[in-house]
Amino acid sequence: MQQLEQLEKQLELFGQKVNEMGESLKSLSMVQNGTEELIKKTRALRETSQKHHQELLEALNSHQQTIERQISEIRIAMGCSIAGERRNPLSDEDIQRIEILTGKTAGEVIYQASVDGFSNNHFNENVGGKESIVLVIFDSEGNVFGSYNSKQIPEIKKEEIETIPAKGLYNDSDHFLFVLRKKGVSDVRKFTRKADGYSLWVFGSIDNLLSVNGAFVLVNECNRSFDSSISGNFRREYDEDMFIDKKKFMVRDIVAISFN
Repeated sequence: MQQLEQLEKQLELFGQKVNEMGESLKSLSMVQNGTEELIKKTRALRETSQKHHQELLEALNSHQQTIERQISEIRIAMGCSIAGERRNPLSDEDIQRIEILTGKTAGEVIYQASVDGFSNNHFNENVGGKESIVLVIFDSEGNVFGSYNSKQIPEIKKEEIETIPAKGLYNDSDHFLFVLRKKGVSDVRKFTRKADGYSLWVFGSIDNLLSVNGAFVLVNECNRSFDSSISGNFRREYDEDMFIDKKKFMVRDIVAISFN
């Protein structure tokens, strides 16, 4: 009888322990569920934070591009602001980039279309016969691009304008095309032609201002129309895609800078 009572007590104690273990397991399960929920919330919070961070970076980048574009436009406007006085609209940073590309030092602005005029006779008058010349074009979309020639630019004199259609600069091995800005944002690139040949054309009786062979053509009074264009042979000549988005464009200003 006594043994039976002891056995009942042991069973009762065992039952209590089982119940305690059940409660512990239940608590552990609750803790585990709570932990998993916390992990889910943490992940969601991190993903949301990363998304907001990316959106903020994109907004800041867009704002920076807008500011750079406005600065570029202001520089161009400043370069055009004083009648009769040439002023280099390039930033010091852009000038340094061209100096690196050419391996030479920038000199004076010898022609500025917004001051001297947007016609081939004005260009020829100021640039013809000069050597080591960088041409920089500023279009209405904030693109800044141009070309370099080390050899002497062909010269068409005033008395020859009506009789000579055009003159070309041939086999200038140092010639290259470059881009400084795309839509106001710095995007420096250099393009070299696959083969030698004519690199630059100046014009007399033909109604163009100048042409970089296989790259672009600027018409007279190119600040008043979208008739200037990127060459359809660009990929063939340079083995790369067009360097600006639009094939037709309007020009804000043109500068020719001598380099030493």
